[in-house]
Amino acid sequence: MSVRLTSVVCLRERDYEVTLEVNGTFRRCIGTPFEHRGVRGVEAKPDFLATLAISPRLVAAAVFAVDAARSDTSDADASEIKPATD
Repeated sequence: MSVRLTSVVCLRERDYEVTLEVNGTFRRCIGTPFEHRGVRGVEAKPDFLATLAISPRLVAAAVFAVDAARSDTSDADASEIKPATD
């Protein structure tokens, strides 16, 4: 199974649309960062990430990167990332 993270786009205050390319088909979920008792994570809805051949940590790191960039700057480009293509 070929899976590639293609983009993370801010939709609302703390909700991010995560787009993945799975065997040539694009799948999307909403990632919401959270922190509970010092542990950070990203809740994905629908939660299909565990069924794919991609590390959920990679997806969470991308969501955290966009979230942090939005917190650090008012730059419009910080509301979206598109990982480099091969």
